[in-house]
Amino acid sequence: LGRLYEVMQENKNSIAKDAAGNSIGAKSDSALVVGSGETVVLEHIFDSVPAKTTYTLKTKKETDFKSANDDLKIDSSKAGNKVLVTATNLGNYDMETVKATVFFFKNGKVIGSDYKYLDDNSYKLSAGGTVTEEFEPFPEKEFDKYEVYVEARK
Repeated sequence: LGRLYEVMQENKNSIAKDAAGNSIGAKSDSALVVGSGETVVLEHIFDSVPAKTTYTLKTKKETDFKSANDDLKIDSSKAGNKVLVTATNLGNYDMETVKATVFFFKNGKVIGSDYKYLDDNSYKLSAGGTVTEEFEPFPEKEFDKYEVYVEARK
């Protein structure tokens, strides 16, 4: 028996409000492919710290793509004030839109994030291909821990 994957698409809209309840900003983010049991990161950064943030999260079944994370090998290491992330496609097909997000922590609190697409050919990671990218917090800050989240589709 094979594994059955329910693949979903996640879309988020966030609205920032001031103390009086007035809207002062809005951001959106999405994850096109989220496989069963996978973790996804949807992030936003507002120009100022809002008093309140409201979120609308919509999910729908993804029918055009499947998650490729099972065939993706991820290695990471700290290199000074950066993190090197290496992605290797273990599959026999090209992966589409391989996106890595790194969160940086200091004393248990998130102090920054960075994301990049890991591709070797027009937003694709070729079958058997390996790509390494560097990630760093902005503005540059010292960090004592990091976490890497990846999404890939086929």
